[in-house]
Amino acid sequence: MGRQTGFTIVELLIVMVVIAILATIGIVAYSGVRQDATDTKIRSIVKIAGDALQIYDTQKRTLPSGQGTFNNANSVDSLVPQYIQPGYREGVSSKNASNPNDIFVWYPCKDTSGKITGIAVFAALNSAKPQESAQVNAVKATCNIPGAAVPTTGNPAYNYVQTF
Repeated sequence: MGRQTGFTIVELLIVMVVIAILATIGIVAYSGVRQDATDTKIRSIVKIAGDALQIYDTQKRTLPSGQGTFNNANSVDSLVPQYIQPGYREGVSSKNASNPNDIFVWYPCKDTSGKITGIAVFAALNSAKPQESAQVNAVKATCNIPGAAVPTTGNPAYNYVQTF
C-alpha cells in the first residue's frame, strides 16, 4: 500500500494559528502607526492655527474674540480662508476628545496684570509623550489660564500645547 501525500489536520491547524497570530501583530502595529500619524497631523494643525492667530494679531492689532474651541464664533475657524486653508481640520480624531470640535482650544496668554503676552493653542492627542502632558499644566500656570478651561483629565483631555 502506498503512502498518501498531503497535510494532516494538525499541520493545517498549526499553519492557520501562525497566520492568525501574524495578522493580529500586523493589525496592532498598523493601528499604532495610524494613531501616530493622526497625532502628527494634530500637532501640525496646532502650528497652523497659532501662526494664523499671530498673523491676524499682527495685522489687526488684536486677537479674535472667540477664544476656546476653534468652532466658536469669531475663533480660529473664522480665519478660513484668509489665514488658513479650508478643510484644515478634516479627518482628525482623538480618543481623548469624543467631539471633533473639542480636539483644539486656544487662549491668550496673560501676565498677572491681564496684559496679553502671547497665544497658547492646546490639543487632545491620542498618545502624548510625558513631557508634552507636563507642559500643558506649566503653560496654563504661566499664561494664567483657569484649569477648568483646559481640562487634562476626562473628555476632552488636553495633553499638548504650543505657545506663540
